[in-house]
Amino acid sequence: MHLRKLFADDPDRGERMTAEAIGIYFDYSKHRITDETLRLLLQLAKESGLRYRIDAMFRGEKINVTENRAVLHVALRAPKDNPLL
Repeated sequence: MHLRKLFADDPDRGERMTAEAIGIYFDYSKHRITDETLRLLLQLAKESGLRYRIDAMFRGEKINVTENRAVLHVALRAPKDNPLL
């Protein structure tokens, strides 16, 4: 699969396959990814319970099964006035 063909087959690809949030712009149009790839990745995330695990991480639950403890690297990005304990 060549990027030239992906762009030729989908003229809106450059705009459609981008995301922006909190000042970060992500352009994944220049990767050999298709709508089917995205659909499958979203399906995998849902089936594996990714949303629950992300929420558990932010709640400080023990999700590091090898060390039986919370993963607190999210605390590194917490605002000073709202620390994660």
